[in-house]
Amino acid sequence: MINAIGIVDFNYKPTQTSNYKLHVSKKINEVKNKFSDKYEVLSVSEPFDLDGDIHVRVSCSFEIYLSEIAYCRTIDDYVSHIFPTLKQRLSSKLISTKVHTLTKIHTPDEKNYY
Repeated sequence: MINAIGIVDFNYKPTQTSNYKLHVSKKINEVKNKFSDKYEVLSVSEPFDLDGDIHVRVSCSFEIYLSEIAYCRTIDDYVSHIFPTLKQRLSSKLISTKVHTLTKIHTPDEKNYY
């Protein structure tokens, strides 16, 4: 299992326009999925028009887990998988990702044969 920590910026369409910053922060911070991802909103922009809809730009920290991939020989090979993984899991219009750390972790069901 690979643990990735960093910052992601994306456009988000809020469902509320009053008190949107609190609403968006709560919605993103509480995202739950089977991967045990963690998100913490760092900032939410003022609302703006994007293709006729109201959106806000969100910057948040993330900690996600990826399954190991056979053709990834080094930990750095996983960097290219972060953006598409976050795009899928957040279901938003991702703008950029900044990966701070990548770590290979052992899950309890893995056996160590060292």
